[in-house]
Amino acid sequence: MRLGVSRRDVFAVAAVTVLAAPAWASERIARIPLKLSYNLPWTTAAVNGDAEGAVLISTGLSRIVLSSALVGRSGAVRTKREFSDTALGRRETDLFFARRISLGSALEIDDYYLASLPEGYADPDFAGAAGGIFSKVVAGFDFEKRLLTVARRSHFDTRGYGEARLLGGPPERTASLSEFSTYGAVESLAVEENGSFDPRPAITATIDGREVRLLLDTGFSGSVLLYGDAPEAAAPDSQVWLFGAGPAAKLARASQMSFAGVAVPAPVIEYVQRDVRAHQSGLSLDGVIGMELLRRFHIILDVSDEAVWMKPNKAFAEPIGYNKAGMNLTKQGSDVLVANITPQAPAWRAGLQPGDRLVNWAGAASLRALQASLSGAAGARVALLVQRDQRTATLAVELQDLV
Repeated sequence: MRLGVSRRDVFAVAAVTVLAAPAWASERIARIPLKLSYNLPWTTAAVNGDAEGAVLISTGLSRIVLSSALVGRSGAVRTKREFSDTALGRRETDLFFARRISLGSALEIDDYYLASLPEGYADPDFAGAAGGIFSKVVAGFDFEKRLLTVARRSHFDTRGYGEARLLGGPPERTASLSEFSTYGAVESLAVEENGSFDPRPAITATIDGREVRLLLDTGFSGSVLLYGDAPEAAAPDSQVWLFGAGPAAKLARASQMSFAGVAVPAPVIEYVQRDVRAHQSGLSLDGVIGMELLRRFHIILDVSDEAVWMKPNKAFAEPIGYNKAGMNLTKQGSDVLVANITPQAPAWRAGLQPGDRLVNWAGAASLRALQASLSGAAGARVALLVQRDQRTATLAVELQDLV
């Protein structure tokens, strides 16, 4: 399918333009300002009107999951405990019933179930993540303008899992579906119902001639993750996973990746041995497309009609970022620790060792700030204050292109 580029103002109305008026009523349209924390989109959420926190917008999660602290402040009623087996072991999750969940000032969902994050899965930068909402709306992501536009379909059916209410004014203009076909449409968006009626979006992509099914996950900060063996020449990565540190990944660079009618040159691929995400998804998946690639597109996601439209934005030509230190990090409580280091990698040459505690680093507001600094340009030096056996020292890691 050939990719065309429509007028620059077409996306200004995002998903509300997928259907021509009068299919939409004014109260069915909302715009949610997004903030980006090192690529990841988030907004402020409130539960039962008063408990607030920064919540990641994640297309790859099956439900809304919040920290136990935020759930406790909200007064949401615990309904049951759910058990599931994942690649990280058996997990227990408490489910709660909330009277109302608000995202930003534009989207409200009444009478909705949410999950409390188990101990050890909390993300240090967020109070949780909002998934499970994209089967209820048509969603337009404009990462350039940091805006999520959502519109409720006229044939919307909650099926007993919460009533979505979209607040805001009418669209500025309308457009026909044919205008959006110039974005490059994936004609068969893979979706599958699970226990909470929450299909998550996956598309078919081609990586160096290999066809794969990949989940579109705005909650994953990397570019592409594949489940399976890495090439022999693959380099180490130090990916910190959302909601807890998962297995270390290895890096390789493909020649080309094609999806949504456009070819992405030389994407960085992360390979993991154990299939963490597929254990949490009803879909039979080969991997994940994350925000390092997704942020380079305007995206319209229509799960109900199994279609997605994507158009490159100004970020499309930017170099793909990835960790260039060659060490795997993990978090234990409030401590950031070095889990392992590959010999001869930049972190190894700087003198770091497994078990070292990172006390401070440039831009130390968050762990994501550290991840961002380690993904800088080759030749940049990142100073780390390291604690080992009650002694501290500053070690400088000189970043190196690994793939």
